[in-house]
Amino acid sequence: MKKWLQQLILLVILVLSNQSMFAQAEFFTDKMDVYVNAYGRIRIYSLPDTIKQLERASLLVATAPDAVFDYYNDQDVEDSTTLVSNPTWGDYEIYGAYNNNYSALPPDILLKQYVFGWQTESFIIVKYVVENRDPSANTAVLGLELIPEIENLLGMDTVIYNPIDGIINVYKSNHLGFKILSDNPTSVNIFEYYEDYYVDTSYYNWLTNGVIDTLFTTELDDPVIIAGIPQQAFNMGDSLILYEAIAFGETNSDMLASMNAAITKYGEITGIRNNNPVTPLNFSLTQNFPNPFNPSTRISFSIPSTQYVVLKVFNSLGQEVSELVNREMSAGHYTVDFNASSLSSGVYFYKISTEDFSLTKKMLLLK
Repeated sequence: MKKWLQQLILLVILVLSNQSMFAQAEFFTDKMDVYVNAYGRIRIYSLPDTIKQLERASLLVATAPDAVFDYYNDQDVEDSTTLVSNPTWGDYEIYGAYNNNYSALPPDILLKQYVFGWQTESFIIVKYVVENRDPSANTAVLGLELIPEIENLLGMDTVIYNPIDGIINVYKSNHLGFKILSDNPTSVNIFEYYEDYYVDTSYYNWLTNGVIDTLFTTELDDPVIIAGIPQQAFNMGDSLILYEAIAFGETNSDMLASMNAAITKYGEITGIRNNNPVTPLNFSLTQNFPNPFNPSTRISFSIPSTQYVVLKVFNSLGQEVSELVNREMSAGHYTVDFNASSLSSGVYFYKISTEDFSLTKKMLLLK
């Protein structure tokens, strides 16, 4: 979806320099072919038929109504898209880093993208890390731009968004599911693809307007889904992270089973798990266990309603040594793993802060 002129220029440079500037990466699980192009576009095909199910998944970063980083207008290559030989998680990992050099328009960011896959699973987990290179920006809204193409056919798609579980379900007969794992969307806008919709002011409106579309049917073309999460502080040098799961199934039950497996895997990756589906009545922060510990321990807390949660660890001088949680979370009982292998023995404090609750507890690291 890059303009043909840039592709032509880069092709000439490639021929002249004999360098691989169009790096792309691909991996195959038992059910999915996952392909990431040179500019970071994620595309999915079902197997064994190799039928396209996802035209594109990509990240949006908005710092102002006229300053939105998107794939079509801005995204360019910083680190080549590469299949990692020793994955951080799972059986497969595709890494690439992308900047705004294509347009050179704000926001000035570095996007690091990691796509993880497991051989026997029908889902992928994508980790987006956004670094701010712009000294003028102080807030940002992250979001997803999703263009499914179920069964490689245009039109007649049904899109359902369930605000309770946060899953976007797109289907004809096959089903493709999407979920932002690290936050709850505050806007979900769904519309039928049309030419030249990719305008900064439109993107910003879709990311921030608070509209939650729960049902949409396309007629002639693919659906486009724009989902935004809450605004966050984003000063120069800051990094923001968004996790996304994409799950495929030949039936709705298959897709939901794959999505639930992805949610479980996300908990294993991040160390953040919702332990109990029963909504707690009160806030709580329990004593870490084990305590004393070496080098890992677990911290549990409960929130009775959706809250923005910050959980940090400090040393005895009051200096922050680790940030374990910094995001909006739904009501529930949670457990977070804390690894202090890089720290020295001593007394540490962990503090939880929400809109309605704050508490600090002490723990002891003995090596």
